Amino acid sequence: MIEYICTMATVSIVCRDVQENRVGKSPVYIRLSHRGKSKFLATKIYLNSKTEWDNSRQKVKSSYPNSMRTNEFLKSLESKASKVAMSLNEKSLQWSDVDIKTILYNNKESDFIAFSNKCISDLDIKGNFRTQKRYTTTINKLKKYLKSNTLDFDSITVGFLQNFETHLISLGNSKNTVHTNLKTIRAILYKAIELGKFEQEKNPFFRFKLKVGVPNVKKPSQSEINKMSAYDLSSAPSLERVRDAFFFSYYCAGIRVGDLLQLTPKNLFENDTLSYKMDKNDKPRLVKLPQQAIFILNRYNTTKTDEPIFPFLSKETIIKSKTEILKKIESQNAMMNKNLKKITKKLEINSSYTMHMSRHAWAQLAIKKGIDIYHISKALNHSSVTVTENYLKSIDIEDLEATQSVMFG
Repeated sequence: MIEYICTMATVSIVCRDVQENRVGKSPVYIRLSHRGKSKFLATKIYLNSKTEWDNSRQKVKSSYPNSMRTNEFLKSLESKASKVAMSLNEKSLQWSDVDIKTILYNNKESDFIAFSNKCISDLDIKGNFRTQKRYTTTINKLKKYLKSNTLDFDSITVGFLQNFETHLISLGNSKNTVHTNLKTIRAILYKAIELGKFEQEKNPFFRFKLKVGVPNVKKPSQSEINKMSAYDLSSAPSLERVRDAFFFSYYCAGIRVGDLLQLTPKNLFENDTLSYKMDKNDKPRLVKLPQQAIFILNRYNTTKTDEPIFPFLSKETIIKSKTEILKKIESQNAMMNKNLKKITKKLEINSSYTMHMSRHAWAQLAIKKGIDIYHISKALNHSSVTVTENYLKSIDIEDLEATQSVMFG
């Protein structure tokens, strides 16, 4: 006989007569079933399964003390469980995330801060280091603002968000930093709604709108790029390696530093092509290497296939867990940025360069060369052209002076 397992989540109220206590009473449970698995919530109701329980109607009989109130209580728990079942069926909730006791009783151990800490812990387990760091930063700011480690879900109102927003601005946070912090609170709150810890009807983000500022994108000028490229750093190998990494990224359409540091010769293919999966979104990326990039490449490892091309991470590091790799990359990136500042100081360049600015420099050159913004967006692997437009929206002083010169001679 073939056994079929129902894939839809279902809810039922059951009296488990196989678990009779010493006085012959059986416990009543809310059962949530999904793909052949079940989770049970004890209602703390015990009764005589034969005389006080109506199994076909899944309710207590009128002979049970306070039967009407008891059935209303059971019905309310069943209703909450049904919302969870709906989320499972819509795949907006994973079975592993279902904590039925907390969901149905709305236990106060799940206040917003406590729930956020659990989300952060889950991100750590899943190796999602970047999101974990963003969540941690935001929640630490929130706790400092509250001067407390607790925050009741019901306290998160439009007024609360407005006051927290004002507080962040008063700290000198940029519009985009404020936006990121509030967006993080929204993401955690939406997760809480999915898990039944907060009611959708009370969601303050229906009325509180996030404000996005134009990013303050620092872009090296072409004269600075030329100056930096031509400077002799042979007497300072550590600085030269960082400069090479910066320009390799620049010539490769702004490859992110985390991806660059993990490249091995296995990522190099025929016809001078570089192929790799991006850490940020796990998407494949293909780059045609220009001669300038090949010239840099030839100074580094292109034969030992298990070792990184650039000597910033060891081959042992790049096979560790994603969280460990990202922590090491963060440390190396900080060191590389410090060395870039040393280089610009030597060259009397006022801008504080970072590795990420290689992307800005490439984008600026591309727009000056007349490359269509759609192709720039694809090359940078932005999520949309709008992101690229914001990326390129500001114009630096050098561009402005050049434009004025042409306009007014």
